Amino acid sequence: MITLDKVILFIDPAQLTDDVGDYLKALSVDTREYNDLWSYLRKREWGEGRVSFLLHFPISRLLNAWLLKVIIAPESLYAIALMLTSFRYTVMPSFVNSMKAIKNNTEIDGMRRAYFRDSASFIRFFAWLEHKFSEGYDITEYEAAFRLTEFRRPNKHLLGLAHEVISASGPHTTLPHYSPNKSTAAMIDREAPYLNDSGGCYDDGVCSIARTWIYGRPTADHCKAYTQVLRRHIAIDSAIFPEGTSGHQLDVLAGKGPWQDGVDYDPENGHDIGFLNMHEGPHSVSNNTTLVPGHVITNEPGLCGSLPIHIEDCH
Repeated sequence: MITLDKVILFIDPAQLTDDVGDYLKALSVDTREYNDLWSYLRKREWGEGRVSFLLHFPISRLLNAWLLKVIIAPESLYAIALMLTSFRYTVMPSFVNSMKAIKNNTEIDGMRRAYFRDSASFIRFFAWLEHKFSEGYDITEYEAAFRLTEFRRPNKHLLGLAHEVISASGPHTTLPHYSPNKSTAAMIDREAPYLNDSGGCYDDGVCSIARTWIYGRPTADHCKAYTQVLRRHIAIDSAIFPEGTSGHQLDVLAGKGPWQDGVDYDPENGHDIGFLNMHEGPHSVSNNTTLVPGHVITNEPGLCGSLPIHIEDCH
């Protein structure tokens, strides 16, 4: 909760270490029990006062902004929003999210170190999978996901998975956010694309990475589809663009190759990624938010249709 003269963080005391508590006090941030939020809202403990955003909105909206008492971010819980709608309010993107999305050098260095550790686990996993196939073993989608998690487990500062491992073979690669179940997982088909989209969540950063492999001999269609996705990935990765460019404008670069070949492609070419959140916003490669130094995004092109291919890195 942010007012004109104070900041209150509602948090589980078990998550509040002495070092973090001292740091928050140094920033004049008050801390309260997580569940105290509801009594705080009911009692309207923040008192009277107005909130103005004189530097963030055009003149036509200044008067409305000046009269506001409460700003509700679109991501706020519905239960919280209901408790605030008796006030003069508006729903608008939080400037706090915009500020948080711009990473400083310490945060960027932390994310880079986290990616080094996570990528090493990813490489060891694919080496293990290739070795098992070369020895004639059959591996299910579920076992592959489990083994990858085991490769990540010893990593320094690991908090857990950034999201459930997407380990998909054949037709399952067409299912959004498919996560294999032990009892229903398919065997990984060596003659079809195998997609693995996963990442670790660490104290110093969140990782998201995706690769598509074929362990048999790829067909001409496989090679063409993969090349199209790789061309899109390189187009975003190597783009040099002027100040004021949005991710949506960069997305045109990714579409050029497939469009020339008469192929449709997944318009969600990537997403924002946070310091401790997989999706933090508001920027991405698919919306009109202006990209600025300090923004971190994933470059994740993919193809629609019967040969879905995905390649994901972080920038």
